[in-house]
Amino acid sequence: MILFTGSLCNNIYTESILNSPLQPVSREQIQKLEATFQASIIVLAGRHYNECIYAVITPNSSDVDLDGIAKNIYSLHNNNEEPLNMVISNTCTDGRELYSIRQEAYLYALFHIRFGCSRIFHIQSETDTNIAPSPEIKQICSNLGEYIKRQKISDCLRSMTGFWNKNEVTQFQLITDLHYFFNTLEQLPIQSHGQLISNIDEIIGSCQTYSDLEKTILDEVNQYLGYADDFARRNQQALAKQVKEWLDENFTTQITYKIFQNLFNLNEKYISTLFKAEYNITPSRYVGELRLNMAKNLMQNNPEIRVKDVAELVGFTDYFYFSRVFKSHEGVTPSQYIKSISTTDSAPKTK
Repeated sequence: MILFTGSLCNNIYTESILNSPLQPVSREQIQKLEATFQASIIVLAGRHYNECIYAVITPNSSDVDLDGIAKNIYSLHNNNEEPLNMVISNTCTDGRELYSIRQEAYLYALFHIRFGCSRIFHIQSETDTNIAPSPEIKQICSNLGEYIKRQKISDCLRSMTGFWNKNEVTQFQLITDLHYFFNTLEQLPIQSHGQLISNIDEIIGSCQTYSDLEKTILDEVNQYLGYADDFARRNQQALAKQVKEWLDENFTTQITYKIFQNLFNLNEKYISTLFKAEYNITPSRYVGELRLNMAKNLMQNNPEIRVKDVAELVGFTDYFYFSRVFKSHEGVTPSQYIKSISTTDSAPKTK
């Protein structure tokens, strides 16, 4: 059983997220479920920051209530603040099949989880991976024309989000349609003022509703088209600088996007958009870079330091998560990185 909170992203430990990773239910709660359903429940390591994996183990002859276990685990995680989806995989009789079973579940989730929706579902059939832009989205984009006005962009985005919401499209379909929209904009004979969105997964991952998505994309497109006036742009640059200075001083603390709302009294998505427009990086990626650079400095200067201590010092609450982020960026685990430093330091110096 794979549980996803929020949007399912292709982000596989490629950056530090300004939210705490999804935490599994407590051991005490698992023990209660095991006693109730007469089954063993094991928590497995996942690939995404916003997922938990539970493996249910029973004797071959046992008839376990998988749906009952799934509903109980789902309810323990559900806080009604973010979309929550659970994929129940096929069963296997050999532990060596776990990897392929999990890969199948990931693929099924990517093609069946609907943006902004919550549900529990079983893998039912082979996934059709042939996804093309929606004909309705292509029709909407064809109305943009060569001379783009601000209102036309707004109307186009409202029509697209209305279509997606009404049809409850999957996240993969949403990504495909947005790629088509951005490619259409870039091919138009217009003067741009910067870089258009480079990571659609990142934008979708930061939004929980279609209204969030519409506003975030509209802000990015307005920046790209240069619709902000000089006075507004100077204010935006000053705000982005304030955010950067605050992050430089506080990146080792526990940061969430909600802090931006409290500090600057502005929507966190808006601040993230301005920050990226000014520095060509999102706040979450920037914090990730600061933390990883500090981690490398700590390990270089203190080869005897424990990986768990490094994680805590740079701002990670979960050192397993820190290890995965580090390996994704550096190609080696923190332990391997420390070992390489020690080996280099102990090597005989040539004269």
